[in-house]
Amino acid sequence: MVRQSKYDYVISVPLITSLLLLVFVPVLFGYNAANVLNKYFSLIVVLAMFLLLLAKDVKVKTIDWIVIALSMFSTVLAKDFSLMAPAVLIMLMICFDNLKCDKLLLYYFVIYLFFMLFIVGKYYLFNNGVHDVMMWRVDGFVTRKSLGFAHPNIFMVEYVGLCFSLLLILKKKRFVYLLLMVLTSFLFYLTKSRTEFYMIMVALVAMLIWNKRLNNPISKSMKSILALSPLFLLLASSLLIIYSNNEFLNLHLSGRPVLYRQFFDSSGITLFGNSSLESEMFDNGYLQMFLSKGLITFVGYLMAMWRLIFSHKVNFRIFIVLMALYFCAVTETILFKFELILPLIIYLSENSQRISND
Repeated sequence: MVRQSKYDYVISVPLITSLLLLVFVPVLFGYNAANVLNKYFSLIVVLAMFLLLLAKDVKVKTIDWIVIALSMFSTVLAKDFSLMAPAVLIMLMICFDNLKCDKLLLYYFVIYLFFMLFIVGKYYLFNNGVHDVMMWRVDGFVTRKSLGFAHPNIFMVEYVGLCFSLLLILKKKRFVYLLLMVLTSFLFYLTKSRTEFYMIMVALVAMLIWNKRLNNPISKSMKSILALSPLFLLLASSLLIIYSNNEFLNLHLSGRPVLYRQFFDSSGITLFGNSSLESEMFDNGYLQMFLSKGLITFVGYLMAMWRLIFSHKVNFRIFIVLMALYFCAVTETILFKFELILPLIIYLSENSQRISND
């Protein structure tokens, strides 16, 4: 059992609540608030970090200082606040590593579920937030329902966060995994969002297969694979630029390789990226980060994820969920979506504290 402190809840609960409010309240009012989320949530995290440093003797690792310094250096020189994202990840890890609270992940899931149900309910009951689209796929036109969000893919990305939060809470419940398969299949029928559907299903199947090993720790070699996966997937994604004229790839990826080539030709590889690419139709999270945010931010992200993985007790459950998120990022720009990453940070922090106390 984790030893709890009321002061810790004063920091952690508002931190979680503010993130989910910044994610979902703009959706309710029908506008995109990605920039608002990055700026205001970053400031809230900095405030939480400041309060934590005032209240406790917090040990900050060398790698933490390096990532924070790199992010601040990039932000100041490029005058782009979004480049602070790796530092925000590090500060979230520091905060939750030092906040001894129980059942935070359950609180996160309940609030997340409330917002999702509310938005979908408004969509069906009041015809609110209808952004359904009809688009061409390989075998013809398909209709895709947005379910109250700005795009069907955005709904499914947020559903990934909800689903994976639940998977981190569940204790080897095979029946719930099967129910999630049915629900995910139904949502895929409505949204036609392929990547999220495939990754959730793969994660659920993996958890069914390795059900008895989910809480077992993974080896150091598996940790290394997990930590370096973003680099491997960036290199794999770069092949889309190299083979941008391949007809098969363009047909099955809706012409994205040609777009990626155009974006690469317009910016190339830079230290601080090209912020004008942030708003482009950049569906690959690795190329989007590398080209729009630059080499320093990508290195900062790699270091942050390395720190997350190697400073905690990582089990098969986390391995499955994090690998699924990594592969989702091949067709979605989700690497810095804090609402998807925060459940992992909370779970790893709570799990490591629980193991230390046992």
